[in-house]
Amino acid sequence: MGIPVHMVYEERLRTEPYIITHYMQNINRATVEALLRQMRASNDSEEQIQNLSAMDDLLHQTICESCPNTYIRESLSHILDQSNRIRIIAGANIYERQRTSNDEHIKILEPILENDEEAAADALRKHLIRSRDAAIRSLMMSDLKTEAAFKL
Repeated sequence: MGIPVHMVYEERLRTEPYIITHYMQNINRATVEALLRQMRASNDSEEQIQNLSAMDDLLHQTICESCPNTYIRESLSHILDQSNRIRIIAGANIYERQRTSNDEHIKILEPILENDEEAAADALRKHLIRSRDAAIRSLMMSDLKTEAAFKL
């Protein structure tokens, strides 16, 4: 595996919940409200499914940008780029994960709007763990398919 999935998610699990618990007051509420509306609507619309990746990116970028510490923000921005690569590589095998992930995002956004940093950070941790595990499973499936193709 070219991208160190465990390392990317280890850093995300360390950094993103930290930002929520320390800087949640800086999170752009208008963006969160708009995302929440879009994510709820996407559960009801097949057309919106195509936008889930963009909404996912915006959610995590919004969290990242709320951190006033330039070093944390720049480091996390780089990690989010790597995470996006993982999603692209693993994406063919995790379409259903996008729907589940959307529900998890809603569970992150709601407590942010309610100023419940512990619930938001906990929902974010659970989301990141599930995303990591799905990406690893997907990449392993791809590796097995590639290996099987070479045996033919």
